[in-house]
Amino acid sequence: MFSLHSWLGIITICALGLQWLLGFFTYWFPGAEKSTKATLKPWHTFAGMVTFLMGICTAEIGLAWISYYLDRSQEALIVNFTGLLIYLFAVCASLSVILPPVD
Repeated sequence: MFSLHSWLGIITICALGLQWLLGFFTYWFPGAEKSTKATLKPWHTFAGMVTFLMGICTAEIGLAWISYYLDRSQEALIVNFTGLLIYLFAVCASLSVILPPVD
């Protein structure tokens, strides 16, 4: 573990596991009060967005790391296009969480 990509990857995986465990015991596991679920929902959503964006940043840093060592223009084009698609996916997914639902 010597690069920023690997550090962010480990932190993201740990955050994802923590988010999953807290979500499981709060929302799926029986016994949680409705008031507790309602209180934790904004924080759960926020933590999920942070974890998702950390994963996106980790992927983009990994692609940048790969593109540094590429010599061929065709491979660099594929890496850049993949990075652009990941970015567009992150924008769409973030907007779907942030914007209010349409009735």
